[in-house]
Amino acid sequence: MNSVKKKKCVFAGVLYFLLICCAVIFCFPIFMLVSRSLMTTNEATLVPARFWPEVAQWKNYAEIFEAVGEYNGTSYWWLWFKNTVLLELGTISGTVLSSVWVAYGFTRIRFPGRNIVFAIVLGTMMIPSTVTMIPLYTIFSDLHWLNTLHPLIWPMWCGGGAVNIFLVAQYLRTLPKEFNESAEIDGANDFGIFLRIILPSATPILVAVGIGAFVGVWNDLMNPLMYLNTKEMWTLALGVTTLNTSSGDIGGIPFVFAACVIFSLPPLVLFTVAQKYFIESVIMSGLKG
Repeated sequence: MNSVKKKKCVFAGVLYFLLICCAVIFCFPIFMLVSRSLMTTNEATLVPARFWPEVAQWKNYAEIFEAVGEYNGTSYWWLWFKNTVLLELGTISGTVLSSVWVAYGFTRIRFPGRNIVFAIVLGTMMIPSTVTMIPLYTIFSDLHWLNTLHPLIWPMWCGGGAVNIFLVAQYLRTLPKEFNESAEIDGANDFGIFLRIILPSATPILVAVGIGAFVGVWNDLMNPLMYLNTKEMWTLALGVTTLNTSSGDIGGIPFVFAACVIFSLPPLVLFTVAQKYFIESVIMSGLKG
């Protein structure tokens, strides 16, 4: 019995050691990102590299808002942040509401050819996004939507994407159909069932879809680069990538790293707060149904 316990302790010790090593490896780039953001330009370019600044330059974070320049008296950073927030609000709400509504139709409403239509929707996941770039650009150009947020928001109100529809549909299939039958007996229509039963019950998967939409928009570079032409209409992702690492424009490498740290904080905070719902939705939609 003692030998069995010893083997378990040794196994647990080796496992924890490997997990700690993996955690250090994955966290090391983040550590270097933060340390570089607190250095002077000379320290950031030293060879061999220094792991921590001699004196932390916290002023890099304060000065970056002024260093990016201004437009009509407002820092470009705040304009990019405002554009990103507006884009996030429109995209997340459109993705969540439209995907759950479409998934509700596929899982709770019977109509001819339902399975065929659902298969076609899932088949669109196989189409590369690069194939639709030029047609979409032409459509939005004809609508005079270029250099606005409309091309980045309204498409997400048209179903929310095949992946999100599939995930929500898989989750809704785990909910007992007796909920619908009881509500129908009480006189509720489809919209009432959707609003009062489905939406509250599907909170975990909707949070997960919302997180995915948030991260996708927050990190998106290609679409803003295509549709947003003027600097004051850029998003944070596009603005950060255009910062110059030379010492003449933005202040050098430390300022770029400081901007990257600020840019990385919202997704980290959001996932930390909502990870319970995210994990629960993945389990429910992936293992059941």
